[in-house]
Amino acid sequence: MKAGALPRNDTNMSAAPSHSHGGGGGQGGGGSGGGFGDRDRSAGMAGQVEKFANKQMTKEEQVEFWASLSASLPAGTDKASETLRKKLFKQFDSQGNGYLSLAEIDKGIG
Repeated sequence: MKAGALPRNDTNMSAAPSHSHGGGGGQGGGGSGGGFGDRDRSAGMAGQVEKFANKQMTKEEQVEFWASLSASLPAGTDKASETLRKKLFKQFDSQGNGYLSLAEIDKGIG
């Protein structure tokens, strides 16, 4: 990945994010239904990254995860957004070669 480029995963980002916050509870007592809105948010982004890496997310959770992650990254075309993207990239690019290896990404989020 070249400096300033953002990762893209068409498999996980191609669908519009689902905004489901739990389904119906079924007969006999309600309940939330277990949608992504019921996830444990106490682990924060690092916990969500770990859960994703360990393949412990449902497909719906993956879509929500990528949508949330994408929304939190600077995506504007203004100078401040570009500067912030470059700064974030350099934090991961420990070899300084303008590309990110899986090892660098793992080290950066671990």
